[in-house]
Amino acid sequence: MDINGTYKISIEMTARKMVEGVAATAQRLLGHMGVEMPEPPGMEEQIQSVIGNFRANQEVFDSFEMTIAEESITVRTSEGVLVYDVQSRTDKDENHVVLELQAQEMGELTWDVTFSGKYFLIDSVDGLSEYVFERKG
Repeated sequence: MDINGTYKISIEMTARKMVEGVAATAQRLLGHMGVEMPEPPGMEEQIQSVIGNFRANQEVFDSFEMTIAEESITVRTSEGVLVYDVQSRTDKDENHVVLELQAQEMGELTWDVTFSGKYFLIDSVDGLSEYVFERKG
């Protein structure tokens, strides 16, 4: 899988992940207690509200850029630049890659990356798990 390239945060997909993720978590938890929870009313309105909040801070999202190369990942924001050295890469399947990384500021960490179309998610401890990313251009 070719993951090399330049990426940005997808405002819309990040908002959807946040709102729909909270609803799905609540449904799962209540399901364990034997309670069924219907989809919350106004879900799309909630998503649009979060998108509006993100767009109010558009400059923060516009300042973010992630460049993935074979040996390193560079994250640029308005606050600075963070470079992760890629220690190893394991392709799990056609949509799933595990990266073992080293960053001077973060130490060693693992990114569990899942791709879906032009978007991808990171499962990690470094805060990037909050977002959905999409290829620029």
